Amino acid sequence: LKSTPAYGVQGATGNLTHLIIKVTEAFSVATVVLVGRYNGQGAYQDAGRSMRDAFWVTTILGAIIAMFLYSGSYEIYHWLGLDDD
Repeated sequence: LKSTPAYGVQGATGNLTHLIIKVTEAFSVATVVLVGRYNGQGAYQDAGRSMRDAFWVTTILGAIIAMFLYSGSYEIYHWLGLDDD
């Protein structure tokens, strides 16, 4: 099959995309739990602080992942065995 590398690349990128999505879902669920806990206790300042911190952690990690994918794209393509084209 001449398309075997294409199937391999699709599987590898599918797994990477799935991992990134699941990590972002985990941050979202953890944020809801923390903010809800503080909100239920009536500690609205703590709820706001945890929401602020979760926002910045998510933003920074998203930027790190984006920079890794952008700057490491050549190495990723080379690791997957793709042409320079």
